[in-house]
Amino acid sequence: YVLSFIVPLIIMLAIYIMRDIFPGGDNYYLRSDMYHQYAPFFSQLWEKIRTGESLAYSWDIGMGTNFLALFGYYLSSPVNWFVALFPQKWIVEVMDMIIVLKIALASFTFTYYLCKHNNKRHLSAAIFGMFYALSGFVTAYSWNLMWLDSVLLFPLIILGIEKLVNEGKGLLYSISLGMAILSNYYIAIMICITSVIYFVITMVSRPVPSDKKDYFKSIIRFGVYSLLAGCFAAIILLPEMAALEYTASGSFNFPKTLKRYFSFFTVFKRHLINTEVHLGLDHLPNIYCGVAVFVLIPLYLMSKKITKREKIVKIIAVFIFITAFNMNIPNFVWHGLHYPNSLPCRQSFIYVFLILTLCYDAVKNLHEFKDKELSVSLWGALFFIMYLGNTLGEKDDFKQLYTSALFIGIYVLFLFFIKKWKKYTAAFLIAVFAISIVEVTINTDKTGYNPTSKPAYLIDYDAVETILDDLEAKDDSFFRITKYRGYRSKNDAAWHNFHGTSTFSSTAYAGMSEFFGHLGLEHSTNAFASNGGTPFINSLFSVKYLLTNKHIPQNDVYTYHSGYDGEFFYLNNYELPLGFMT
Repeated sequence: YVLSFIVPLIIMLAIYIMRDIFPGGDNYYLRSDMYHQYAPFFSQLWEKIRTGESLAYSWDIGMGTNFLALFGYYLSSPVNWFVALFPQKWIVEVMDMIIVLKIALASFTFTYYLCKHNNKRHLSAAIFGMFYALSGFVTAYSWNLMWLDSVLLFPLIILGIEKLVNEGKGLLYSISLGMAILSNYYIAIMICITSVIYFVITMVSRPVPSDKKDYFKSIIRFGVYSLLAGCFAAIILLPEMAALEYTASGSFNFPKTLKRYFSFFTVFKRHLINTEVHLGLDHLPNIYCGVAVFVLIPLYLMSKKITKREKIVKIIAVFIFITAFNMNIPNFVWHGLHYPNSLPCRQSFIYVFLILTLCYDAVKNLHEFKDKELSVSLWGALFFIMYLGNTLGEKDDFKQLYTSALFIGIYVLFLFFIKKWKKYTAAFLIAVFAISIVEVTINTDKTGYNPTSKPAYLIDYDAVETILDDLEAKDDSFFRITKYRGYRSKNDAAWHNFHGTSTFSSTAYAGMSEFFGHLGLEHSTNAFASNGGTPFINSLFSVKYLLTNKHIPQNDVYTYHSGYDGEFFYLNNYELPLGFMT
């Protein structure tokens, strides 16, 4: 258990040091939406906790917004409240450390699941925990730190389902599922779908009870404890459901025709080491979780200690996930009856969990396999990888194939050693752990964690905060501020905690975005901004001050007000109040 937490922690800190990311350097890990959304929204949360402001509403985001809806989507993890213990300027550093700790905890919870599921603690479980926590999904989406709560809670949810079915105890399942829903309801949709599937798997896989009424009792327990989990998170779910009706994602159109995105072999190639993570619109899943899966899945299928019923239902579950990766209608259903706007296959971590549990079942039954079966699995895996090589395009990296084959060969060699010299099993297992650390570190380093310059992100922080403090001391009226020059993102107002006119958020009010479009301003599905605003628009929006890092030519509309260290405030002489009539 200790190793399962410490090893991924050390690997992640080593990656940070190699990338010069805090605490190893003067960079941030601040990728994609973490740059534009999460850091500004964390700043809003920090401000509200420190000042005691209401969590229901915020004037700083998009002309004023339902903050509870935004909180439920981005910020509701209880861990996030710890940001208030640190200075506001350290928010990104705290977020980066939260990511590392959640990854380490995900490794621990998966290891804990394997040990409890098999009623045996074993070092090999920590190896699989490491691959779960540093999978392709986590490497691709770890900046989505709100999703990591679901990754680390999921093994506990599955363990809870097994306890509910086998022991009649549903408390672990209900609490862990409720926490997952509370932390991020969106990913929890996929977990709830999986909970139903895994409940069926557990019911089918267990020995047939003497009293058939046990099936009915288990179904009732599952329904009751699932309902309790939903009630536990209702304080977030109910206002979120109401708010989503007003977003551009509130309506949906079920696809009328079934389409395939790519072949199964394209999915299998995503298991190779150093496979570039995909964040775009090509629907490619990020499912790397160690190349040993090419050997261990065939061994799982050949295992005589695993019942045919269990194999059948679990392989069916695997193919349910694969079809969801490569076909449009299952993809639509898994994402809450909605196509994701990039960041595809967001349920991939569940597939990774399932694959690794099958692989671990093969490893724990290693001594039952004959040398012939190990050889068949090895050569079958190598020939399959050779076949995948024939399907690679010109842009694909052939070194992925050779590196994957090399690691597969090393792993199988040690499997032979463990079978032949049982008294050295501990030493061989430590060697396998070391090789696994090398493999997963190479993949993590190659495919993720690109840094952002901390000085560049904070270039205007001190100056803006200084003149904002001065402004608030002198002007206690209601007004809005917009960035005229020096624009970083649509959530700059949230980052600096002033009343702004722009936003980029999945909970953005669709009516406001449409209104901005009619005015000729920047707008999209989940964002709108006052870029392109005329003096009349600024007056209409109660913009009293313009924030800029370049002076505005003198005119009778905007008058210089104050400035500090390259940042300047200009007063709008024709600002209209928040409410007015003609």
